[in-house]
Amino acid sequence: MLGRAAFASNLYNIKSPPGCKWRRTRLGHSRGVRCSRERVTRRPAGTAHSPLATDLPPLCTDPSVHELYAGPMDDLSRIATRSWPAAAWRDVHVVVAVSGGVDSLALAAGLIAAKRTAGGAGRLWLGHVNHQLRDAESDRQEQWVAALAGRLQTPLAVERRPVSQRARRDGDGFEAAARAERYAALAEMAEARGARYVAVGHTRDDQVETVLMRLQRGAGLRGLGGMQRCRPLSPSVSLVRPLLAATRQELLAALEAAGLEWFHDSSNDDPLYTRNRVRHELLPALRSVAGPDLDAALVELADDAREACSLVESQAQVVLAQCRCSQDAVRPREAAARPSPCAAGAAEPRISRLTRHDDREHRLIRLDRERLAAESPWMRAEVLRVAWREAALPEQAMTRRHWQQLAQLAESKSGATLNLPGNLRAIVAGDVLAINAQGR
Repeated sequence: MLGRAAFASNLYNIKSPPGCKWRRTRLGHSRGVRCSRERVTRRPAGTAHSPLATDLPPLCTDPSVHELYAGPMDDLSRIATRSWPAAAWRDVHVVVAVSGGVDSLALAAGLIAAKRTAGGAGRLWLGHVNHQLRDAESDRQEQWVAALAGRLQTPLAVERRPVSQRARRDGDGFEAAARAERYAALAEMAEARGARYVAVGHTRDDQVETVLMRLQRGAGLRGLGGMQRCRPLSPSVSLVRPLLAATRQELLAALEAAGLEWFHDSSNDDPLYTRNRVRHELLPALRSVAGPDLDAALVELADDAREACSLVESQAQVVLAQCRCSQDAVRPREAAARPSPCAAGAAEPRISRLTRHDDREHRLIRLDRERLAAESPWMRAEVLRVAWREAALPEQAMTRRHWQQLAQLAESKSGATLNLPGNLRAIVAGDVLAINAQGR
């Protein structure tokens, strides 16, 4: 493991990619004068300037400014472990998701510095997922992260996961497809290395944006809760967000104090993505009206919503246990001959992923429709949410309207169907409400 001085030194020795150099400028800053750089790209005369030419900023390599950049790592370590103390993870393996941006770089550098101090039997890996959405820029970003991992002497796992096919298949858009593929890849990285946690760099700013995005699409109480600090990613891996209480401005200040620079992903400026419009257009407008306390108010709202959801979910699980069906009677053509397919005391759990086919569909969720219909529409929706989550189905694209329609389906006659995001379909078959993955 690198010592602290070597750790800081290695961060500044990543080489510039071919065909470019760096020019020093001096900028005023609230923490004093700092060094910045402006990329100058060499290209043949007459060729057009590529918008990707400024997207790969390596860390500082100029020996004359090395001392100015070689700042302390203490702030990053403190921020990274403020809500996730090293004692909770130092003896288990952890995969740290790294894109090279501000948040993930701050998290990786902070956890590595904390690990060096805390010791322990566990190991850290950096994990990078290349969705290949930006062609050459995505590959250069991958190379940048690989160079960073090499200088940090921290092992790196890389997965290339194109999302176009999944986006077309699920119909939920590139953002949802990329998110699903990214988490699936990170879970596989962790499981392959025996890691207990995958750490991601979501901040308080991300939480505020998430709450607004969910409000915009009509989310209910659970949507208002935003992102959880820790949640299951797979049966053996948990997703943790150590920076969820930290602001992006706090991370920027800590990176600048340590002299670290980050990779700027051009897709973060693209207004085609909903989160970018919320970040660059909606939030500034709201802050200008509501004042600087808006972010804190939204975070507190999310905290209260998660607490309320915890109580509601406890009751929903009780109802869900009463709605369980065995696996062996869901076929619509058999429903009429089976007046009670949800036999009491069924040996097999109702919610499961099945490997066998039912015509062109996989059955994922099966509920006693009559028992579910006895609950209020609101409680039905909560029961369905719990069942959905236990079946590990993608939830991001499910709006409040979808949950209401699904809850209403419990009152429908046999044969009623409802198409849902993620290439899923709900169907009433006799006394069973089933949710199936349609043929792919």
